[in-house]
Amino acid sequence: MHWVLASIIATLGGASYVSFLKLAQGFYDPKTVISFIMFCAFMFYYITSNHKNIFSAFEWNAFIAGILFGLMTICFNEAINLSNNPGIPSSLVRSNVLVTYVISLFVFGLKFSWTKFITIMTIIAGCLITIIPNMKDFASSNNKWISMTILAGLLSSGNDVFSKLSLNKIPTDQYLVVQMLAAVLTTLGIQYVRTKTFTLQKLKKTKQKMESKIHILNKYPPLLMGVAVASVIIFRQFLGIAVKNSDNPSYPRALFNSQFFVSLLLSLLIQKNSSITKYQGVGSTVILGGVVAMALQK
Repeated sequence: MHWVLASIIATLGGASYVSFLKLAQGFYDPKTVISFIMFCAFMFYYITSNHKNIFSAFEWNAFIAGILFGLMTICFNEAINLSNNPGIPSSLVRSNVLVTYVISLFVFGLKFSWTKFITIMTIIAGCLITIIPNMKDFASSNNKWISMTILAGLLSSGNDVFSKLSLNKIPTDQYLVVQMLAAVLTTLGIQYVRTKTFTLQKLKKTKQKMESKIHILNKYPPLLMGVAVASVIIFRQFLGIAVKNSDNPSYPRALFNSQFFVSLLLSLLIQKNSSITKYQGVGSTVILGGVVAMALQK
């Protein structure tokens, strides 16, 4: 499968994951949601793969990529929870694609491409345009979210590079088993330190938020978790295929980071009080232009 098509499928899955994860965290403790989703994804990859022996399937680059992915999800969630406007860290962290691009030039010995660089910068610019109004009125008494956002971006770039190193050696299904196992161990370990539990914890009814426009999703929260799990399985699998089949892992990452555009449209359908601002519309158009330009390049 061509990396562009795989990236587009991963982007759709990623957008769905982000949207339904946000709704699910209105019913379940955010500190326990990530590890549960990771565990479910790992079990799916393990059961459906041809690599049942973890020890023989083990590969260090995939395992390191999984640790970095697990840490990245924790830091990203922390940044969103600490910031008084979650849209800001969400958009800023997407600039990690530039770091991935530069690192990959050295690690994989690739030539610098002005067309790819300009396209990546176009997508980043689109992400930043969407939060211009938020930046004007932004105020925060706790700036820890800044360090968490930067760390999440760096961890994401590290995950991309080590994933590519792994996928250059082993099949995608083997990589997914090892990588997700590492992510599960990482997130579960952090969850236990923070909550002293290994299981998914439901919020008290007084703290639950029914934020979906779709009544059945509010009535049966496990449906939200089910869609979030299915979405992460799809986006991790196809992002893995895209990274494996591309020269530079920053190329599929650039397309994948355009999921904001899809998430915006999806939120209009399923989330209460959602709307599209002028800046979000302009930014999404710029992002879409960058995606099309990237897809048309050889």
